[in-house]
Amino acid sequence: MSNFQQPRNSLLPILSYTPPKLYTGKEWYIGFYAFDPAHWKFIVFMAYCRMGYQSPLKNIPFHLEQSSILDLLEWKDKIYDQKISDMLFELGRMQSSIHEFMKPEDKKRRIVLMDATGVVLQSDNIPLARKGYNSNMDFQLQSVLLYLYDALTLEPVYYRMLAGNIREVSAMRNTIVTSGMEDCVYIADKGFFSRANVTELERMSMQYIIPLRRDNKLIPYEAIKEMEQGDNNYFNFSERFIFYADTRKMEKRKIELFLDGKLKEQEKTDYLSRIQSLPESFTKPKFNEKVQTIGTLAIMHNTALPPPGTYTLNTRTGVRQSSFSTTSKNTIDAACSHMQRQESLNGRMFINHVGMLMIYRLFGVLKTTPLNRTQKLIHRYSINDAIEHLKTIRKIKFTPDESVISEINKSTKTLLKQMRISIT
Repeated sequence: MSNFQQPRNSLLPILSYTPPKLYTGKEWYIGFYAFDPAHWKFIVFMAYCRMGYQSPLKNIPFHLEQSSILDLLEWKDKIYDQKISDMLFELGRMQSSIHEFMKPEDKKRRIVLMDATGVVLQSDNIPLARKGYNSNMDFQLQSVLLYLYDALTLEPVYYRMLAGNIREVSAMRNTIVTSGMEDCVYIADKGFFSRANVTELERMSMQYIIPLRRDNKLIPYEAIKEMEQGDNNYFNFSERFIFYADTRKMEKRKIELFLDGKLKEQEKTDYLSRIQSLPESFTKPKFNEKVQTIGTLAIMHNTALPPPGTYTLNTRTGVRQSSFSTTSKNTIDAACSHMQRQESLNGRMFINHVGMLMIYRLFGVLKTTPLNRTQKLIHRYSINDAIEHLKTIRKIKFTPDESVISEINKSTKTLLKQMRISIT
């Protein structure tokens, strides 16, 4: 038999990685107790193909043929297009098992991010397919994928599929109730604010933290004049001091205004330099109008958190979200679906969710493992970088029962050592 190479599937340990624990066998199936063995094995190799190759369904048999993952899973059946389609349909019917898998063990207070993404659909046979507005400014048939993320860790927590014409705030509350979580605090982005949205959140007794756009008329900019003269109205954040104004209370809600001196100087320098390079768009009179708001952040909320708490939570959440959520969405690539049945769509979305969990585990390794004395691995390796390194590790198979791991280049060896992942 001629020699051939198969990927060693170094992505699998990411499913259960907890530093400094090493991969010791079939730990990657932990958490799939809600499914029978055939279905959790199917979930694992489908998520592997989504994470490693962003593979459409038609290419999955090819990637599996090039991999040893089916051997590791002790999968005996032949994989072909119709088999995948049938099992995806079966998986999508297992809604109670999917719910059980996603239900958080810790139901108490959580800070959550919510993100709604339009999933364009090609079939009008799916009940959730409705014409709805999306980021491409058209009204295609689509469903809405509403996701909950843990705002402190960015772990994907729970998701719901909604009809494409649903955008009401009530869907957020229903999703939290369905997930089983209690006492959630919702962190929004600046585009979410409107009086109607805030009123609806309060009607549903939801706690929220919402940053406001700088041109919002509710922001008390007059407080800036004496902000730096007050007593004890500042705190240390990321090796610089942030000042804040006295809270403006509006019935159940509060507005707090923060001033970051370092950011203010950076924004002033940037604007003034643009006056010279782009005089048609940036002028000194416009600068004079904006200078009062430069370097500021206003937050509306209805929590009991003190000003340093709301600022820190909102700011760090934004940084984490930009570094993880966008990457995970691009990696999983759930923007479009050619599913023809609701059950198949449900199955595919759950596969994507498991892939998101794999991405989260990998992100957790990169952002917590030291690269050197001052930096973490994430400063050198993106999520995609790490995946590409892991995919290069291959197994040379001599006979059905004999194989060795091929040579690994130095940079990949270094990454594996730093991540404390064993592939032997």
